[in-house]
Amino acid sequence: MQGGTGRAAPAYYVAIVVLAVALVAGATLFGLLVARGNTQVPAFAVTGPHAASCPVGSAPACFGFQVSNSGGTQGTAFCIVTAALNTTALFLNDQRSTGVLLSPNETRTIYVKVTPTKGDLASAPVMLCR
Repeated sequence: MQGGTGRAAPAYYVAIVVLAVALVAGATLFGLLVARGNTQVPAFAVTGPHAASCPVGSAPACFGFQVSNSGGTQGTAFCIVTAALNTTALFLNDQRSTGVLLSPNETRTIYVKVTPTKGDLASAPVMLCR
């Protein structure tokens, strides 16, 4: 290109085509990510405890906890129970942990049996799920 006139070199046109293809690919990937939205994961919440009736012969006191899944997909909530001072607390399966399979927008009541170790006061336990 002498004197300011003439045609651009072929490498210029190749660079323009590569740039155009990269822009189209980037826009396509961005569109796919936006259309995909949030990934669907379960979201567990625990409410309670509330006093509840115990199965006959299981324990002097029982407490219920509501476990819900507000997420967009089914999942298993793994829950553990911690006894209050001077008590023992177990799920009805005699374990300190349990798994609860929950569909989206499903809520279940999980029961914990409590036995006082000193005195006769059965204080409410604490339950956490993840």
